[in-house]
Amino acid sequence: MSKPETPANEQERLEALKELSILDTLPEKQYDDITKLASEICETPISQITLVDSKRQWYKSNYGIDVKEVSREIGFCSHTINQPDQILVVPDMRKDDRFADNPFVAGDPHAKFYAGIALTTPEGHPVGSICVIDMVPKMLTKNQLDSLKTLSSIIIDLFILNRTRQQLDLHTQELKTRNNELEKFASIAAHDIKSPLNNISSASNLIQVKYGDELNEGVIDLLNLINRSSQSLSDMINDILEVSKNSYLLQNKREIIFLDKFVPAVFELIGDSENISYSFPEGKLIFTNRTALRQIFINLITNAHKHNDKDRTEIKIAFIENETSYKFSVSDNGPGIDPTESKKIFDLYRMAGKKDKGHGIGLATVKRLVENMAGSISVDSSPEKGATFTFTIGK
Repeated sequence: MSKPETPANEQERLEALKELSILDTLPEKQYDDITKLASEICETPISQITLVDSKRQWYKSNYGIDVKEVSREIGFCSHTINQPDQILVVPDMRKDDRFADNPFVAGDPHAKFYAGIALTTPEGHPVGSICVIDMVPKMLTKNQLDSLKTLSSIIIDLFILNRTRQQLDLHTQELKTRNNELEKFASIAAHDIKSPLNNISSASNLIQVKYGDELNEGVIDLLNLINRSSQSLSDMINDILEVSKNSYLLQNKREIIFLDKFVPAVFELIGDSENISYSFPEGKLIFTNRTALRQIFINLITNAHKHNDKDRTEIKIAFIENETSYKFSVSDNGPGIDPTESKKIFDLYRMAGKKDKGHGIGLATVKRLVENMAGSISVDSSPEKGATFTFTIGK
């Protein structure tokens, strides 16, 4: 018996094997079905899927024999990986110097016939093999050999699929961890920033109340600017927090929502709501995430009111539904949006025009919420004719 040669690219081959994360995993039906099929096609009592490690030959699946691993020096498939471009066929192992005195040939199970094909990754690394074994000398037909090649390709596809799934699982877990850390950071940062902002705003108001009669117009304008800037920054921080909490919002359970009660409650949450007129279809109910839907409406309505150039903001809400989704539209009587900007306003930190004083987060929040609810959002608008935001959410 001669020892199997070590492939020239052994180190890279072992690294490729490790990346597959298949070694020492539990038996899986999909691989057991393949070895069973290989034995039936090739008419052999034994079939195996092997992986060749640095010191051992480990079996992912066995059909017709029960063995977990053997030393690489006596493993049949340790020879197979040295010719990854062709099938290794040994009609009578007793007559082949590589196997004649192998303990599995000279002793139990007294193997006589072997045929194996290397399992080669797309990068060209032979990590193992699929083989069939018989206790009598024989040959395989062309169709049987072709079928063995096909099964080897299927196994490699399964290996790659498993590797991809594990990588996705790892990335998903990393993203979850990062998102949790980001949310914690955002909450802490928001508190640390808003506290001094509140102090600045309170101090400005106190100065105006206490010394208002003694201040000239320029100083009063400056104090008002400080107040407005503080409030704008505070609003931006709140919106950043909403962006970071979107995944949390959508984890809440869905519930029945009566629009007759829901819509008026939303307008009560909006500042300066006494200067807003609105209409909506009555007698409608839906089943969805209340928190997310409320955030969508608050952002759309607040955005419409903030940028409205009329004495009174007018909001019209329309609603229809079909078997798979709810469809809402929110229309206003504002200055409208330039068509060249309408496709960009949902981008994070994007603002619709030069006159806008927002920070470009609200509509990005809306878009993310809508898409996470299996929906989509669009805007139809032109200058001086108002804007209509239409969005759907899945049922």
